[in-house]
Amino acid sequence: LFRSEAGNAQAQFALGTLYEYAHNGSIQPDYAGAAYWYQQASGKGMAQAMRAMARLYGDGRRVPKDEWISMELFKKAAALGDVPSMAELGAAYLRQGTLVGRTRAKPWLQKAVDAGHVSASVDLGVLYYLNARDAGVGMNVFRQRDYDSAMRAYRTAANAGNCVAYMNIGGLYFNGDGVPQDKRQAESWFAKAESCARASNSAILDKASTFRQKAANGRLPAVEAATSSASKMSTGDVLLGLAIVSGLAVVAYSMAHDSSAQGRKAGNADPCPGCPDRKQEMKEASEWDQKITEANIQQIKDQFKYDSHVARCGFKNFNCY
Repeated sequence: LFRSEAGNAQAQFALGTLYEYAHNGSIQPDYAGAAYWYQQASGKGMAQAMRAMARLYGDGRRVPKDEWISMELFKKAAALGDVPSMAELGAAYLRQGTLVGRTRAKPWLQKAVDAGHVSASVDLGVLYYLNARDAGVGMNVFRQRDYDSAMRAYRTAANAGNCVAYMNIGGLYFNGDGVPQDKRQAESWFAKAESCARASNSAILDKASTFRQKAANGRLPAVEAATSSASKMSTGDVLLGLAIVSGLAVVAYSMAHDSSAQGRKAGNADPCPGCPDRKQEMKEASEWDQKITEANIQQIKDQFKYDSHVARCGFKNFNCY
C-alpha cells in the first residue's frame, strides 16, 4: 500500500488486481477500489492497467458502463503494444456487426495473431467467415478466398488447443462452407470440440455434443441452402463462434468472445487462478468502497475524457471535438 500511495505503477496495478480478484466467503470483489488504483497506474502509462480499466468500463462493474471509454482505453493499451488489448479491441469492433466494424477489427486482430494470441485467431476466422458469407452474387473467387482464410485462422487456434476453433472447423465441413461438405470430418471436429469443452468446463459443451450427434446421424444441411445466409441461419444449424449480423437467428459469436475471456484464466492474457466470474455482481460494499464515492468515479471518468480530448485536439483548439 505504501508503494502504491508513493506512485509506483506496478504496485498500484497489483493493488487494483487484489481489490478486483481477492475474495473469500466474507470479502467480495471491490471494483470501485480496483478502478481507483487501475486509474492511477493507467495515468503513468501502464498498458496492463489500461486494459483492466477498459474491462471495468465495458462491463460497468462499479463504474459507469461506458463503451466509448472502454474502447479508448483498449486503443491506448494496444498502441503501446499490449497484445491482449489488441485482441480485445479487435473483438469489440467485430461485435458491432457492421462492415466498418470488421474493417477496423482486422488489423488489430491480425497483429494479435501475429504475436501468438490464440483466441484472436478464432475472432479473425469469424471475420473472414462473415466476409465470405456476405460476398455478393458473382463474387465466388473472393468468397472462396475468405473461407480459406477463415479455415487457416481456425486451424491456427485449433493447433493451440482452442475448443471454439475445433467447433468452427467442424462447422465449415458441416455446412460445406468453402470445403466439400463432409460428414466424417464434421463429426471428427465436433468430437474434438466436445472433448475439449468437457475437459475445460467450457460453455460450448452442449452445442458441440448436439452437432456431433447431428453429423453422426447424417443430419447435414443442404449445401445449396448453406450458400444462403438467411436460410441457413433460420434452421439453427449454425455453429458456436460464427458471428451474427442484421438480427438473424442466434449465432454464438458471444461464445467465441467468451472463449477469449476464459483464455485470460488459461494464460492467454492475465492468468488469475480462482478468479471470480467476470459477470458476478458485487453483493456488498467493502470498507474501501465506502471511501470511494460516486463523485470520485465520475471524476476519474471526466478526467479521462479531458485527457483524451487534449491529446487529440491540444489545449487551445476549441473547434475540435
